[in-house]
Amino acid sequence: MRNKPINFRGVPIVILFMMIGFFSFAQERLIRGKILDTEGNPLEGVSIKLKDIAGAGTLSAKDGTFQLQLSAAAKTLLISNVGYNAKQVHIGPSDNNISIRLESNTQDFEEVVVVGYGAMKKRDLTGAVASVNAKDLNTIPAGNPLEALQGKIAGVDIGAVTSPGSAPRIRIRGNRSLNASNEPLYVVDGIPRNSIDDIPVNDIESMEVLKDAASTAIYGSRGANGVVLVSTRRAKANTPTSVSYNTYVGMNKARFPKMMTGDEYVQFRRDVFRASHNNGWASGEPRNEDVFAAKELAIVNSGQFVDWQDLMYRKQSMNQEHNISIAHGSEKTQMVIFAGYRDEEGYYKTNDFKRYNLSVNLDHRISDALKIGLSSRLSNSDRNLFWAPDVNMLYMNPTATPYDEQGNMIWNPSVQQTAAWNILANYQEPYINNDNWVKSFNVLYAEYSFFDGFKLRSNFGLDLAQQKRREYYGSMTTLRYGRPDYARKAEEARTGILWDNILSYDKKFNKHSVNGTFVVSYQQQKTNGFFASGEGFPGEELEDWNLNSATQNLLMGSDYEKWTLGSLLGRFQYGYDSKYLLNFSFRADGSSVLADGNKWGYFPAVSAAWVIDQEEFFESKTINALKLRASYGVVGNSAIAPYSTLANTMQATYNFGEKTYFGYKLGGLVNKQLGWEYSGTYNFGLDFGLLSNRISGTFEFYKTATTDLLMKRSLPDFSGSESPGSNGIGSSPASVFQNIGSTSNTGFEAMITSNNIVSDKFSWSTTFNFYTNKEKIVSLLTDEDMVGNKWFIGQPIGVYYDYDKLGIWQTEEKDAAAGFQRKPGDPKLRDVNADGIIDADHDRVVLGQTSPKFGGFIRNSFGYKGFNLAIALEGKFGHMVESSMLGGNIFYDGTRWAPQALAGNYWTPDNPDGEYPYLNRAVEQRANLFGIRKGGYINVQEISLGYAIQEKLGPFKTLNIYARARNPFYLYKQDKDLDPQSPNFDYSAYRVFVLGLNINL
Repeated sequence: MRNKPINFRGVPIVILFMMIGFFSFAQERLIRGKILDTEGNPLEGVSIKLKDIAGAGTLSAKDGTFQLQLSAAAKTLLISNVGYNAKQVHIGPSDNNISIRLESNTQDFEEVVVVGYGAMKKRDLTGAVASVNAKDLNTIPAGNPLEALQGKIAGVDIGAVTSPGSAPRIRIRGNRSLNASNEPLYVVDGIPRNSIDDIPVNDIESMEVLKDAASTAIYGSRGANGVVLVSTRRAKANTPTSVSYNTYVGMNKARFPKMMTGDEYVQFRRDVFRASHNNGWASGEPRNEDVFAAKELAIVNSGQFVDWQDLMYRKQSMNQEHNISIAHGSEKTQMVIFAGYRDEEGYYKTNDFKRYNLSVNLDHRISDALKIGLSSRLSNSDRNLFWAPDVNMLYMNPTATPYDEQGNMIWNPSVQQTAAWNILANYQEPYINNDNWVKSFNVLYAEYSFFDGFKLRSNFGLDLAQQKRREYYGSMTTLRYGRPDYARKAEEARTGILWDNILSYDKKFNKHSVNGTFVVSYQQQKTNGFFASGEGFPGEELEDWNLNSATQNLLMGSDYEKWTLGSLLGRFQYGYDSKYLLNFSFRADGSSVLADGNKWGYFPAVSAAWVIDQEEFFESKTINALKLRASYGVVGNSAIAPYSTLANTMQATYNFGEKTYFGYKLGGLVNKQLGWEYSGTYNFGLDFGLLSNRISGTFEFYKTATTDLLMKRSLPDFSGSESPGSNGIGSSPASVFQNIGSTSNTGFEAMITSNNIVSDKFSWSTTFNFYTNKEKIVSLLTDEDMVGNKWFIGQPIGVYYDYDKLGIWQTEEKDAAAGFQRKPGDPKLRDVNADGIIDADHDRVVLGQTSPKFGGFIRNSFGYKGFNLAIALEGKFGHMVESSMLGGNIFYDGTRWAPQALAGNYWTPDNPDGEYPYLNRAVEQRANLFGIRKGGYINVQEISLGYAIQEKLGPFKTLNIYARARNPFYLYKQDKDLDPQSPNFDYSAYRVFVLGLNINL
């Protein structure tokens, strides 16, 4: 066999691949190491990753050792572990076996939080301060910062948002005052404001809530009901330019109560007829021809019932928000520019809300000693309001037809309620109810450092707001029902200024630390406005643009008010060896709204803390942080309208013969002794960290006593005075403010954070809080209750006071019912004083309170690689709510539509277990009692699923895609027939579903 020549053509390729593999292997190496704490103890489960190299990483073993294969591109190790400061370690060519020590970060306790006129580490706090950062605020799609805060801080009760652009009610540790405001003070970037509705949640860096008097006393009279501090985003020094875009688009779905279906309403009407005609219930089922009018009968026979809720409300409404920010920080200058847009539809077809935001935060260091800055915010919000149908919805039953055969609106569609106007009229006729706000909020500061540890800072705030109201209701709308059309314009301008001059000293001497703050503050607010209205215009196309053409009831009015507040305050903080902390503050406020001789109030506070974990005797492998706190402080409240302590006059009209003359008369009596309302609070706290702060938290116990309550008392007619009506038009019964009575609030709070599982790929953390609050009136004008105001000594400020409904009188109780002039099927009320008579003076009792006795929040968040999932629950218990839809607005004669809760649920001889009374009984049915119900609930506040790409992807530094649901459903309700957060059908705590995207460039 002849030998073939060897073919060498493939050899160079084989050799090339062998060389590539050889050099690749030669460029990789194995590095070994050990992770220790500062005491030299090995740390298990520490994450070791390679910077800028995806997927490369490991965890340290039980003895702290690790090994990792490195490529030539590996330059830096990223070391991280829960409870320790993350660390970057540079790897040199000869670093094959390394030892790395991690410092404990005491996590939550080293967090810097904003306090009044400054900031400090949480470890150094001596008062009750809670903080929520930007990440936690942005877990739900919220149009209002308070909405984003709901449930996340123990002791802070925040209600539901029930329409676009509206703000929820907030109470910090309960209600204190009877007539004065119970709203907290809002402070944005160091400057007090009336509200924070115009600030997008995405533009907030953190929110702090000051809860005890030792923390709020620094704000004196403004901090009586707690303080909410808002810090907006600012750039950091020496950071490259970054661009962030955050957006979400989704829909809102209202949660309205279920109404009777057409068939249920038909049976309801038949039962009403049966109960009230012939021989009553014994006469048997009636014929439809006897029950319904001819117009209704055709609908009943055809089964083509009308769903008025479906016609009135949007099935779902759209909402969207877009925010973009640009940040840059050089060594001397840092700046953030933010722009935002929000668009949200309401569940009423005339209801929507739009908001535009633009802001700039600028900080510049002129020299080592001098720093200046500016925060400027501009917002424009436009809100189209709605007419809530209230009881008019019930006039529209399933047999009432909204349109005729030609599609024309039937103005009085109900046969049973012939005077009831078609509730859809506003969707067809000219209807304008618009509220526009333009706000400009500006803060300018200069800070000068001099000597050693001294700083002088001057803050000047200018807060401008202008509101424009437009109203126009055509003659055939629900607000005019055939009367002449109506138009109204109103404008209000508000100017607020504040000037703070803050001298501070901060110094450490060996084991001693001293901080002192002295502030001189001046604040002023002016408000002026006017309105004009009229009826009967030449044409509806004019709307509200030519009020002078009104032919009837042309009215106009104007108003003006001004108040000032001058303040002096000092605060001294001392710490020894980071173990013993003392804080003392004193503030004096002078308010123009109070009477001469009582304008100045004085508010001291003292607090102390013992950091036990810093003691030499304290040794624990489980507890790594432990601090006890105690405080007492006094704050004041002067939140009443300006001029409440000044006598005034009001215009009076006199007729002499055929002529009319105008004069003036006494417009109200004054109290020259009116002074401050004072609240003193004791607070005891415990801060702790367990297992290297894997678990950390805070416990608080407090007791607040409020005295000299500001209360508005009505005066008898023989006082010879009246109070001017709104805008000076008309009058109302005379009244006067007095300092009367006292209240108390006692409670417990717990906030716990736990990092349950932390590994290289999977994480699970839990945030939990719980609070209780016992609120009661301690004293009033005399030792007797004020029944007319529903104020009772020993009871909370807000209560339901009425008859106690025991159920329904049954057939076998006929004789007992007759003793109360009642029959089987009537409501059975408790005879409190057992005198055989049910009367208002002796048999009404406190049924329950309006504010929750306790509440809680829990959020679990999970992470797996780039995926993240979060579920949050929020609940409140111990209170009651009132639903007129389930109570006072139910008519048992069949002339109105009714909720599904009534269908088949009324007493009859055949249905003795019915919850509601017998139909069409000609006695007082106490219908409102059936609407007072337990309001406890557990709500699924958030479900969120997202995917984050943390490594650079093209131009994107990070990219996060998510889907979120807010308030998707209730896990538990004490009363199945209502929405406890919005128990009536006019307003809804709606569900929100969105898809969102966060991009950082």
